Amino acid sequence: MIDGYVERTDGIPFFVAELVAAQADGCGELPWTLRDTLMVRISRLPEKVQHVLRVASIGGVVVEHELLAAVLDHDPGLDDVLRAAVDAAVLDGRSTGYCFRHALLREAVHDDLLPGEHARLHSRYAEALAAGAAPAARSGTRLVHHLLQAHRLDDGFRAALSLAGSGELAAHEALLMFEKALAVWDQVDGADSVLGPRDEVLARAARAAAIAGEDARALALIDASLEAAPSGTDPRVLSRRTALKAKFLASLMRPEAQRAAHEAVRLAGPEPSRELAHALNALAVNQMLDFSSAEGAGTAQQAIDVAIRVGDARAEAGLLVGLSAEAETGSGPVDSAVALRVGCAPSTEPEPHRTSVHPSADQARPVRERRGLGPARDAQFGQDVGDVNARSLGADEQLPADRGVGAPLRHQGQHLSLTRGERRPGRVHPTRRRRTAETSGEPGQPTQH
Repeated sequence: MIDGYVERTDGIPFFVAELVAAQADGCGELPWTLRDTLMVRISRLPEKVQHVLRVASIGGVVVEHELLAAVLDHDPGLDDVLRAAVDAAVLDGRSTGYCFRHALLREAVHDDLLPGEHARLHSRYAEALAAGAAPAARSGTRLVHHLLQAHRLDDGFRAALSLAGSGELAAHEALLMFEKALAVWDQVDGADSVLGPRDEVLARAARAAAIAGEDARALALIDASLEAAPSGTDPRVLSRRTALKAKFLASLMRPEAQRAAHEAVRLAGPEPSRELAHALNALAVNQMLDFSSAEGAGTAQQAIDVAIRVGDARAEAGLLVGLSAEAETGSGPVDSAVALRVGCAPSTEPEPHRTSVHPSADQARPVRERRGLGPARDAQFGQDVGDVNARSLGADEQLPADRGVGAPLRHQGQHLSLTRGERRPGRVHPTRRRRTAETSGEPGQPTQH
């Protein structure tokens, strides 16, 4: 909340006092006293300047000159109008565009728009973005925002899901696109035709949330996915989602995590499969977090055996990384996992990850030296946990796992090391990355830069 006040008010005491007073009165919007004060400056400007300011208020925190010009049909007098707005200290010029001198000034101008004008201008921005009037970076997410604000729900929905499933976005941006699409799912015809049924989209959104470090959101989404799954859904599909739920619960240190893991194992069935390997993996993690190290190691070995039988190297690597926290050397299994991940396990030497649950440093050293890897301890251990688990989460859905480094599952391994006295308490919980707002976000919403 404090960050929001600072961003909206630029720290100006009068603005802060007015917003705090409005919040105390139960009003989350810009109070009329402050809006009228800000609009006095705008009302003194020529009508043409006011019109350009209204258009610019829709464009985002910073609107590019080329994009603004495209929305205004390349008006030849635009430069003179923008110069007048800058001279009046309403707009500031940036290297490639313009922004309002104060965030609340933009908010006041934006709130003064009529509903029809608001939708029409968002539609014009969408058309300009679709025509390439802005740099490619983030133009897709901005296009989605403008389409939805223009009430072009079908176009916005399809654009959001296409972006979310493209693998081109960072995990937190993919999650944002999934959530925008899910918010209008029931208002769109043929919603299942883009990325599949709603329950599948919810599961993909949960994976994106986990990779982005949004543990609680990931849990809510996977619960919604399980609830939305139609009767007759393949039990293996339900097992995979339930295994994810168990991991999310473990990340949040929730006591029901192990129960969910047992349910995932039950749904997977007795026959070796990728689903059974992942379910046993989740169960092993939870048993270790419950300080049942021996039981967890036994379950993990079962999961490794299943993973080997079905050729699931990713699950095998993830299990070895988890086991490394309990290994006496703390390095062998991680190095084996790295070898699996980069495909460098030597063919002429015994594969340590397949001959022992806790391979020794001597067994793993040839792999380390071949790849130039040092001892896998401390920060390197945490990075490997994050990399392998993030890739495990994102593999099936082509999510950008390498961009959102698996923070929610990384600290599981760190927690296990802490129980052995190998880590400082301050390093257990990784810093959560905040989800950034869109550049084209509505006024009044804090934007991370």
